Amino acid sequence: MKKNLTLLVITLLGIFSVHAQVTTKYDTIIKFNNDTILCKISDVIEDGVKFTYPDQHTYNTMYKCQYREIKLANGGVLKGSRVEINGADDYKKVTFTTNEDDVKNLKSMGKVSVASSDKVYGAYANTEYMVKTAKTAIQKQAAKKGCHIVLLTSPDSGSTTNSTAANSQTGAQTVLSGIAYTYPE
Repeated sequence: MKKNLTLLVITLLGIFSVHAQVTTKYDTIIKFNNDTILCKISDVIEDGVKFTYPDQHTYNTMYKCQYREIKLANGGVLKGSRVEINGADDYKKVTFTTNEDDVKNLKSMGKVSVASSDKVYGAYANTEYMVKTAKTAIQKQAAKKGCHIVLLTSPDSGSTTNSTAANSQTGAQTVLSGIAYTYPE
């Protein structure tokens, strides 16, 4: 009887040991909304990770802007990245890009644009001042939408055109437009 009880205890300890090893071999992705994903990280790429879900062989990609951190099974931690925009006052945190790869997997929140002219800022407004003012206006529009990055789309984003004799009403004009992006949920 003691032999059977000892054998039963050893068997149960072996089962619990194997179970513990199986459940702790996975990595855990913690998203910004505190959802967790149990997975196996297969590759760390420049802007995120590639992973598989347990019992699946399809590779998935998650970008740094989509997770707060990843707790690796070996004890390591990978940090995500996120710029928090809480309204128009955070406009200085909004950045610009012309590279579409910088906004892949982000959520588009619509177009932002501004046109400024020396008629608004005075006949002696210089080009640098008009471009800087236009960029600040775009940053404020994006921040109001909760966005942290703007993909500049207008062919002459940040450029200035000079007035012609036929168009003396406009004067020098700076046109800036783009698409504001935020993090996916």
